[in-house]
Amino acid sequence: MQRLSWMGSTLARNGNFYGVSEPPEDSSAFDDLVFSISSSGMFTGILIVCPEETCPTDAGPVGTLLQATGGNLIGPGPGGANGAGAIYRMTPSGTPTVIYSFCDDSSCHDGGNGGTTMPLVEAPGGDYYATDS
Repeated sequence: MQRLSWMGSTLARNGNFYGVSEPPEDSSAFDDLVFSISSSGMFTGILIVCPEETCPTDAGPVGTLLQATGGNLIGPGPGGANGAGAIYRMTPSGTPTVIYSFCDDSSCHDGGNGGTTMPLVEAPGGDYYATDS
């Protein structure tokens, strides 16, 4: 039996918990699966971020999710316009949109080459902040 593990979960206003799975050691099962768990315990897979281990430009989030003002989920992930990672806005049903693409760290210093994996916070003005590990 394989166990599903994940980094942090977010309790959304709709009462569901949202998270992104990490695969069990030596396995790709459940790799980067965005999921929700309802208050009654119903598990739902919402989005496979990098299907077949291929990350498209609009792959989706793989870090801890933040529920932002307006109800969308915000989180870091692979892909982006420069292939160096991105920050995503995702609907609770799983439709991701890139809101910021990191660049290669040799041309700018914004945490590129994968971007941040740290949780984001939303400031009162609607800007998002995080640190790069």
